[in-house]
Amino acid sequence: MQPRPFKVLGHRPHPALTDFPIVLFTLAWVAEVAYRVVPGRVPGDWPEWLLALGLLAALPTAATGLWDYICLPSGHSAQPTAVRHLALVAAALAAFGISWILHFTKGPSIYTLLLGTGGEILLLAGGWYGGELVFRYRVGVDPQGGGPSEPQGD
Repeated sequence: MQPRPFKVLGHRPHPALTDFPIVLFTLAWVAEVAYRVVPGRVPGDWPEWLLALGLLAALPTAATGLWDYICLPSGHSAQPTAVRHLALVAAALAAFGISWILHFTKGPSIYTLLLGTGGEILLLAGGWYGGELVFRYRVGVDPQGGGPSEPQGD
């Protein structure tokens, strides 16, 4: 028996939840860069707090995304794209998690900057594949609801 997708108010929550960790991780990276570019103007613990909040926000996001993956029918044409999305985002979370641990134990360093930069690149690639799942393969799109209408010329 195929598991049923989790929905809130008729919608899968994963796409809406992704905005929170993406913004928090990106702000952490910006704070990490700013800490080096304008020393003394950006506290060194900002990236640490933003990473912690991003990791917390990633928990329900990852849980709902994993459930959406489990609900994907076996042999679905989107499966390879879903695996790429999952792997890239998991690698990004690992990079951000390691960066947070280093921040927490040793403070900002070149390693936290490199991990944050790598995490951002992985997150960007993973997000691209997430968009592919929705817009190309229509994963999570209600078949009765129709798709977005094509722009109409005047």
